Amino acid sequence: MVHQAVPGVWLPGYEEQRHYWEGMFIEMTERCLRHRAWVAERQRPGSRV
Repeated sequence: MVHQAVPGVWLPGYEEQRHYWEGMFIEMTERCLRHRAWVAERQRPGSRV
């Protein structure tokens, strides 16, 4: 069955999927920022990390 697009109407499961992907985005953003901070620390002269 093919769903027709109706402006302003979302398919069933949309909210749950959006919540899941937003959580994944937040998690990956935090992981990336931690990694960048780790890399910056490693590049500092005299770093012992």
